[in-house]
Amino acid sequence: MAPATRAAAAVAALGLLLSVTLRWEGARHAITGEASHCALSATFDCDRVATSEYSSALGLPLATWGAAYFLVMLAWLVGRGGPGGSRLLAALGLPVAVALAYLSWFVIGAICLYCTGMQLSILLLFALLWRTPWRLGELRGGLTALVVVALAFLGERAAASRVELLALHARPEFGAVRLDVSDALVIGDPATPISVLIFFDFGCPHCIACLGKATELVRRAPTGVHVLLKHWPLDRECNRELSRTVHVGACLAARAGTAAALRGGTVEALAYLTRFREYLPPVIDDLGRRLGIDPLEWRALVDSDDTRAVLDRDIRDGRRMRFNAVPQAFINGHYVDRDRIVQRVDRLLGH
Repeated sequence: MAPATRAAAAVAALGLLLSVTLRWEGARHAITGEASHCALSATFDCDRVATSEYSSALGLPLATWGAAYFLVMLAWLVGRGGPGGSRLLAALGLPVAVALAYLSWFVIGAICLYCTGMQLSILLLFALLWRTPWRLGELRGGLTALVVVALAFLGERAAASRVELLALHARPEFGAVRLDVSDALVIGDPATPISVLIFFDFGCPHCIACLGKATELVRRAPTGVHVLLKHWPLDRECNRELSRTVHVGACLAARAGTAAALRGGTVEALAYLTRFREYLPPVIDDLGRRLGIDPLEWRALVDSDDTRAVLDRDIRDGRRMRFNAVPQAFINGHYVDRDRIVQRVDRLLGH
């Protein structure tokens, strides 16, 4: 084996170790909510990277794809003592590594040290192998690795499903996301074990559909599920970091919903506010009358510092998690796709 090939094999082994370690850390964080060993600061935070919307592809964590990549590379290099098709594999990995580094540093805004190590390993592999000729006769190691990886992916699918289920079973205080929901609108009994948290906007049809699915779960399983609602109105009147206002009056509706929650109103407020697409003062005043609150007292509550403080807190929480749209949903503190809320809760209920 040539010196460059031996060096490339060592780099591939290091990349494989980093990938497996990152996958293990991600699974542990998902289940327990404990910070990973590489979550060192606001800048160097692998948990933030590993829980972002860019952390998976085709239903599997990127760490799994990284482990598969390095395993194939290693087998190709070691299989017959030569580089074989590893040159092509290194060329394919290079743009992926650059793209992931860009997403981490400039989109997510955090650096995962394990991920950076994997990306540097890919760059180093390319530097070592790009001049090496590709000989078709040296494919045995690569083909063997592909069979091994195919079997490993089947096991990873089962493991990923198990990790998700264990994470959703975790108590909310151990969840990946910890948010103050003390003044949130509540549907159902807050003592039930399954908590569905939704960030929503009263003027958003998708939010209303998501809310309908969640409230149906409460109706079906009143002793198992409750729903918590936090506001993230797509209206620059209160959510000023938005590039534009999507739903005019959404901030006023959010304040009204918050005021209703502060006075104990829940389903009544939701059922009324979700009927409208424009939130003018007469609509808000009518909600106060439906809740049996004196008009002057109601208007003062909607515009009060307490109401605005709760809404501002919800908006800050959404910004911290880098929302750019709603609805966003969490089950027991763990992010779930809004279209899979019912399936996930049914699994927790054993249905």
